[in-house]
Amino acid sequence: MPQISQTTIADVIGRLPQLVLWSAANIESSIRLLIVCAGFEERAAAIVKELKHVTVDHLLVIEYPTNQAENATSLSRFDSIRAKNRHHIKYSRSTFLSDVGREVERCVGSPSRILIDVSAMASYVTSRVLKSVWERCGSSSVLIFYAEAQTYHPTHDDWNTFFANVPDPDDNLSIAACYEDSYFQSRGVDETYECDAFPGRNEGPLATELVIIPSFSLQRVKSMTTLAEARYNVTAKTTHWFLGSPPNKSTNGWRFDAVAKLYNVRSGGVAVDTRDYRDILRKLDETWTEALKNERHLVLGGMGSKLQNIGVFLFLTIHSECGLLHCEPKEFIANRYTEGIGPTWCLDIGEILAMKDLLESRGSLKFMW
Repeated sequence: MPQISQTTIADVIGRLPQLVLWSAANIESSIRLLIVCAGFEERAAAIVKELKHVTVDHLLVIEYPTNQAENATSLSRFDSIRAKNRHHIKYSRSTFLSDVGREVERCVGSPSRILIDVSAMASYVTSRVLKSVWERCGSSSVLIFYAEAQTYHPTHDDWNTFFANVPDPDDNLSIAACYEDSYFQSRGVDETYECDAFPGRNEGPLATELVIIPSFSLQRVKSMTTLAEARYNVTAKTTHWFLGSPPNKSTNGWRFDAVAKLYNVRSGGVAVDTRDYRDILRKLDETWTEALKNERHLVLGGMGSKLQNIGVFLFLTIHSECGLLHCEPKEFIANRYTEGIGPTWCLDIGEILAMKDLLESRGSLKFMW
């Protein structure tokens, strides 16, 4: 008699590629398309030295509208990449998804190898870049490069100094008021909006739950929760906080507790690994399952780590009915963001069509004889 079982998210995750340290063996002597982002962080150009002996057919450089003076350094370093053709996109919120799609179509014809460097990509860039490649390059294979920073701001000393000056450490409003004057990571809010790559669809319409993946950019996170409250009637009780849990606990473990204090979610925050992209995929799927049982729609507010953004993308590829919110700052604080270059990593996604099949198998029936 055949046995019938359903493919679970654990089955899918068990077959996903692992993140491994980057080495020259990860890449061939030539690649069809390299996508990079000209950010102000030192790690933004870390990939350059890894490609000394690699020929690139098409180099696609994404330029931010903010921090142009600070971004110029990495922009000039990309000149040393051995690229036959160079293309530039100046980020514009309203056209970026189509701009990337157009360039990807022009650069990638037959099945090819595509390398994407997410080291300097903000969440609102990563979602659209991956979506564009995903939709247009099914027969191609994707390799993701990621460089960590050596130091992340705020540093532990920065945080302790800030917190020591909070008049009432137990009052969330007091913490927020002091923090607004500190300007860690970014300043101001330019726009908060539903991502055009993942607008979601509430077919009920059902009541909505929100998953917030916060950073230390308090103004932007608060802007997303405010939008969710106004547009979807989300409440504190229907908001899930996914707090970043760094793998190097001895150096950066304090950041989990700091973010929990910053948003006053000391007891309700869910620890999510900032390096293992599969962890956030697993926990988002668990949250989605519970929301489905309770007949709730799910929207994500994504400002997590670079690799968490990849997990968010894969989750939304499986559950496209869920929506995604982004928030762009007026400017980043370049000297209070990151410093140096840490370990470099490689994630070999493989052929896109094969990955699509794997993700779409979640929930399908398996017959075993």
